[in-house]
Amino acid sequence: MATAASQERESNSIVENPDRNCVGGPTTATNPQQSPLDISGIPESSNRRFLELRLLHNFTIQTSATFPFTHDPSTRTLWADSVPSLALSHPSLLYALLSISALHLLKVKQQDIRLRDAHPAYLRLAAQSHRQGVNYIDAENVDVACFTSVLIIINLYAGLQDREIELSYNPPMQWLRVSNGLRNMFHTLGMQPLQDNPGAAVNALIKSASSLSDPHALLKGGSLPEFSSLLRGRISHERYDGLNGTEGINEEHEDLDDPETQEAYNITVAYIGTIYLAIKAGEHEMEICRRLVAFAVLIPNKMIASIEEKRPRALVILAHYFALSGQLTKMWWIGNGPQQEVSKIQQYLPQEWQGLMRWPLQMSNIT
Repeated sequence: MATAASQERESNSIVENPDRNCVGGPTTATNPQQSPLDISGIPESSNRRFLELRLLHNFTIQTSATFPFTHDPSTRTLWADSVPSLALSHPSLLYALLSISALHLLKVKQQDIRLRDAHPAYLRLAAQSHRQGVNYIDAENVDVACFTSVLIIINLYAGLQDREIELSYNPPMQWLRVSNGLRNMFHTLGMQPLQDNPGAAVNALIKSASSLSDPHALLKGGSLPEFSSLLRGRISHERYDGLNGTEGINEEHEDLDDPETQEAYNITVAYIGTIYLAIKAGEHEMEICRRLVAFAVLIPNKMIASIEEKRPRALVILAHYFALSGQLTKMWWIGNGPQQEVSKIQQYLPQEWQGLMRWPLQMSNIT
């Protein structure tokens, strides 16, 4: 029987190793209704058909209603109706849909051995098919590519709750890379596939999300005193005297001396500021969820690279993002993952950066 930790490794590894053997195999279970799903070759069987019907039904009725911005009726219909219909003729989207539905059932109520096998197996198959599909994107498959990407991104985000606690913090790079890949895909292709297909369902999502990167909102978010200290010089823990104070700042600006890195930090902190302002303004939680999912899609490639290099300032900024994500722990795909990330980052950072961790620790109720 797979543990939560081993399943998390299996799910996360699909991005780096899409051709690995699928999970499953012999078991000592005697109840045929609880036998592991042999998904390695997707053999035809009544068990498989019933399971997939169950997962499709759950996605349509339950899972789709938990996605960002689904308080909007048109977005809810998009995920509950348009996406499942599209998935029936596109394997990558179907596999992504089945995987996240299985994970949803596992998270909210049902500990079924077939679901534990199905979730990482379908996720791996989705990644394999998706990787082949994004080699060429046009007006015909742009919907499939985008919706599959979003489902995989949410799936990986949900997996943060099951990350193993390690002695040395390793950032959640699978989630960050896949999210950033969606950004890079549109940067490479431009908007031509969407312009060639004005009826593409994903157009509605993009149009409704245009405000997330509004320059005026980013300017306001980037000027918040709560986050201004993130973009100054290094701060000494012993002399740090409040989030807005300057005492303890020295002249060692390390990565802030690089213009590209500083710009990446500025943009990322500004976006985090817009999330904070939205929460303070009482914005609908499903709109907040959309802002959270869009974070890793919208931040610059240089920020992703700085996080991967485990630069202290980049990790502090990431901790501020997770502290805001942790305000929505009741969402099944968020859960306690953000608090765990904040705690791990705090434990990893050297003493001189601890002062900048006070705010995310307080927001996460970590003492």
